Amino acid sequence: PLRLRAMLAEAALQGAEFCIMPADGCEAGGCEVQAHVWRDGEWRRERRGLPDVLIVRATPVLKAAARTLEWLRSVRPVIAAAAPDKLGLHDRLMGSAVERYLIPQRALPDEGLAEAIADWLRERRSAVIKPAESSRGKRVHFIIPQGDAWAYRRDLDTVVCGLGEAVEAVVRQIAGRTSYRAYLVQDYVRSVTPDGRAFHIRVDVHKDGRGEWRLVNASGTVGEIGYSVSNQGFYGKIERAVKQRRARPPGDICEEAKAAALAVARALDGQPGVVISELGVDLALDDDDRIWLIEANALPLATLHELERARFAVEYSLAVADGLPIGAARGATGAADVRR
Repeated sequence: PLRLRAMLAEAALQGAEFCIMPADGCEAGGCEVQAHVWRDGEWRRERRGLPDVLIVRATPVLKAAARTLEWLRSVRPVIAAAAPDKLGLHDRLMGSAVERYLIPQRALPDEGLAEAIADWLRERRSAVIKPAESSRGKRVHFIIPQGDAWAYRRDLDTVVCGLGEAVEAVVRQIAGRTSYRAYLVQDYVRSVTPDGRAFHIRVDVHKDGRGEWRLVNASGTVGEIGYSVSNQGFYGKIERAVKQRRARPPGDICEEAKAAALAVARALDGQPGVVISELGVDLALDDDDRIWLIEANALPLATLHELERARFAVEYSLAVADGLPIGAARGATGAADVRR
């Protein structure tokens, strides 16, 4: 609801009409669509001419809808997201201006899963095991040294045990899924608040009416007490979230986090197979206040800044309708002025 209200308001302010077209609202080859239009205080389904530009937020499930979308792409510009998963993101950013933010990681195999995790732990001494696609903090497993033993953590559960037991606990959870879902293992970055709660920084960026990346919002997310991840936690402005950091000046952390997110977007933009108009960039902050890249989500959730996000979304959509190429970066080379 917040997203829809924001888009309606921005469309009105910028002189555009915002409609919602359901999957069955158009037939290939037609010149009209059935769309939901906000009129007289309610949504009404009406026949409209083909829109100047479409924003697609989900891949069609039904074959008929997929065929219709394919036809629409041939006659109208379509803004949709095509971005790599966590494994692909890491590979795409190697050698770029943001390589220093990448957490060391490795893809997990379908066969020999336990051996691969154990080998990683012997070599790296900590492990985070999670799906390669976005999971919003779910199905994330941690194995961390604790004295002469190991701590296996997931959600609110922590078990202190031997290396073999910790690895087996993870394998029991994911072995049945690795045949159809890619998993990865990476170093554990201890990103917590001064009182020990899980913490990460979220920076949202969006293309503007010139196709250039702009900052939408930057916030800090603090997890509930006891949880190993901060997703679905408590949100606040980044300046307040990092106020108690001591290893580096809080202002420097804020500046670098924002610049890093913009640099990630520029480094990805225009690469083969990557089509993005917005990104939600998640960053970890370790005990030395060093920034690490957790994820870059091309379909981010947003609740605190829908008005700012909608302003850029409508502005960019109007520019695309006027001929701005989709998927082509303007003035972006992948390099960026990012402070260490």
